[in-house]
Amino acid sequence: MIALLKNKRYAFTEKDEFIDQESLLVLYAPARLSALNKMLSECGLPDVVSPVHTFVNLFFGTNKTTLRAETKRQLDEIVAALPQSQAIIHIHGHADKKPFFSVSRAESDRRNWQLSHDRAAAVATALAQRGVSKERLKIHAHS
Repeated sequence: MIALLKNKRYAFTEKDEFIDQESLLVLYAPARLSALNKMLSECGLPDVVSPVHTFVNLFFGTNKTTLRAETKRQLDEIVAALPQSQAIIHIHGHADKKPFFSVSRAESDRRNWQLSHDRAAAVATALAQRGVSKERLKIHAHS
């Protein structure tokens, strides 16, 4: 859900798994990244390790835009590593595509898009409340 780096170089976390602060710091702290690249070079491996992560599975309740309690820990871990990077953070919101009843298909699609937008905005707000510059946060809605 959260693309932390540019150039579409991504890795994924699985449901209910978190990338902890120490792992993030290895990726984002220049000194640690340099040391890791040096070790790789000494082993005869390619000496470029690029930090790449997409954080996925920030869940919401059905038709809800409020963050669940379990999401807060993951956001705290993400924010702990972000000061090391000035990358733009792309936040992609999604809805479950279930149609809204008693409305037209077009209205249902509009509501799902709005739900997706509001979910991405909720994540952006939570990151901003944790000190991430709003200028670095870009939200995208998908229906």
